[in-house]
Formats: sequence, structure tokens, C-alpha cells
Amino acid sequence: MVVKLCIIGFLVLLGIIFFFGKGAFLIGGYSMLIKKQKEQIDTKALTKYVSFLMFACALSISLLILNDMYSDNYFAFMGFSILAIITVISIKNANMSKWFRR
Repeated sequence: MVVKLCIIGFLVLLGIIFFFGKGAFLIGGYSMLIKKQKEQIDTKALTKYVSFLMFACALSISLLILNDMYSDNYFAFMGFSILAIITVISIKNANMSKWFRR
């Protein structure tokens, strides 16, 4: 349970950093782009999107903590379901949308 709390704290901290438009170099793939390609990406929109992903992942892990406290499988099911849905939607949006293009 302590490890889960540390992970939640780390995700919330990253979410706050990304929410204010900082830390774009921490996003996988963005730091590997050349300068010309980075100019074509709206960094503010990208970091805000990643911040909401961090907050949603922290929410799903907090549901797993509730599962430990109440020993009810409902919370575990909801936590893993939210995490799976977040993963699928974020991969789809990152690869197919034009939200992050200028």
C-alpha cells in the first residue's frame, strides 16, 4: 500500500508539472524529435493532455488502494478498467489526432 501511495504521489507531481506546460522533455518520443519537428507540435496542448493522463492513472491506482482497504473486487475491477481505457484512448489520440499539431 505504501508503494501505491508513492506511485500516486509521483504521478500527481508529474501531472502538476505537465499541467503548467513544463517537462515536455520527459514525454517519450518528444525529446527524440529534431528541432524542425518540435516546432510543428503544440507543446502546451501536449503537456496538458499528458497531465490529464497522469491524473487519471493516479485515480485508477487510488481505486486499487480502496480495494486493499475494503477487500472488495469491485474497486480492483474499476481501477484496472479505467487504466485499460486510458491506455487505449491515449494511444489512439496520440497516433491519430491532430490536436498537437500547429
